[in-house]
Amino acid sequence: MMLLVMYDQPRAALAAAEAARGVLGAVMAMPIEATFYMFEALAIAAEARTQGPEQREAARARMQDHLDRLALWARHCPDNFAHKHLMVRAEASWLADDVVAAEALYDEAIVSAREHGFEHQEALASELCGRFYAARGRGVIVPVYLRAAQDGYLRWGALAKAAEVGRRLPPVFQDREELAAS
Repeated sequence: MMLLVMYDQPRAALAAAEAARGVLGAVMAMPIEATFYMFEALAIAAEARTQGPEQREAARARMQDHLDRLALWARHCPDNFAHKHLMVRAEASWLADDVVAAEALYDEAIVSAREHGFEHQEALASELCGRFYAARGRGVIVPVYLRAAQDGYLRWGALAKAAEVGRRLPPVFQDREELAAS
């Protein structure tokens, strides 16, 4: 499910989440439980963005349980869970067309993930923010976030993912794709 979300295949990610739900009880109170809810919420949001306003609203309602769980975990252990909660809130704000909130929440998620050593999720939050700005036609700022995502994936060692992000950068920014491929 995580890889499917990271490679922007939300429908397949939701199918994987459904398949995993039966064994979710085996990881209760473990960090992977929060990761499951974060990635499932990200898949719900991504899938909803391909649909109409009614489906987007239904997706936001479906994400509320995820947000509530993540909020509880973030309240009790912000170092480990705040960035997850912020990332999902940013996605929910995007679905609600609350641009100002989404902008701020993506940046807060990026900073929180960076401060607490979650470089892979810092990269993911940067990439999601880049997609957000791309969808809004904000081409000047998109490379800033995608380059940050690419850098994060490179630091994490996810060379194929860094190369994939690099291919979405304008040509002037693609020099790091060669680094990711090597």
